[in-house]
Amino acid sequence: MALGIENIPIEMLAHILDNVGVGIVIDNAAGEVIWGNEAHARITGVDVRKYIGRSVWEVRNDPDIEYISLTGSLFEAAVRAGKSVHNVLKYKTADRIINTTTPIYSEDGVLEYVVCTLINFSQANEVQQVLASAFAKIDALEGRLAEMQS
Repeated sequence: MALGIENIPIEMLAHILDNVGVGIVIDNAAGEVIWGNEAHARITGVDVRKYIGRSVWEVRNDPDIEYISLTGSLFEAAVRAGKSVHNVLKYKTADRIINTTTPIYSEDGVLEYVVCTLINFSQANEVQQVLASAFAKIDALEGRLAEMQS
């Protein structure tokens, strides 16, 4: 268990997870959506509550989601691989979303949950462009400093 997690009330933990910049959806071992955070809606434009209690196979056929490079279910792909799988999705926001689907196993190796995380690839690209610009400015300043020191 994560160090100190037992000191955080469940309502506070849910509040924290609702406010991170990553969408989170948790499925049980049977493939039923059991929880999702509010960031999912901000990233995808789709309220995750509409999926609670539904099977991942029903969600897979939702017209609000366009799978860019996958046939089949991310749930099945992750369980079959026994590790995280990645895909790019497109929701009604028209942004590209990076989905990482990870199976969670008990200490005995029994599948317990599958966790999907969603990151807005469009926003990640914007951050990358800002960083590239900042690094270019740093390189230019270092070059000028080296010239001044010689």
